[in-house]
Amino acid sequence: MSENQYSSINPNTNENKVVTTNEDQNKMISDNNSQSSTMSSNPNEKKSRKSKKDENVLYLTIEEEDEPVHIKIKRLIPKLIDEYVTTYKKPIRRSKLQDLVFGYDDKLAKFYEEQKEAAVAVFSFALTKLVREKKVIKVKDPDKKRPTYFILPKHVEMFKK
Repeated sequence: MSENQYSSINPNTNENKVVTTNEDQNKMISDNNSQSSTMSSNPNEKKSRKSKKDENVLYLTIEEEDEPVHIKIKRLIPKLIDEYVTTYKKPIRRSKLQDLVFGYDDKLAKFYEEQKEAAVAVFSFALTKLVREKKVIKVKDPDKKRPTYFILPKHVEMFKK
């Protein structure tokens, strides 16, 4: 290495200095320029927040299916509620609904046996989505504080007094 590649440093100073060669500096400058040119070439091309969030999403799926589990459960819940309420003429409890959902299909039953906590979380997520979308209605028992029963909007007339 030649002398002009090193900066003049007094050997008695206690400072640590990083010395870069001219080639390294030129490379760093060209890298910065290439990054800024790619960013400034398309100023209108920005990633939306939604697409950014979707990149980090992991969907739980059952083997050999393309449909995520929560969507399958979300489609199944109203069907099971309708069958139960029309048969027994009373609202369905959350625990009973959960048992029916995971007992409906062999693949769902297997998913529940293998990953019970995840399965209950997916069930809760799907049920909450349906309640927020007003496709399922929570029903309160006057003796209890929590709404532990569920019906469909079309069943409301059946329970009005």
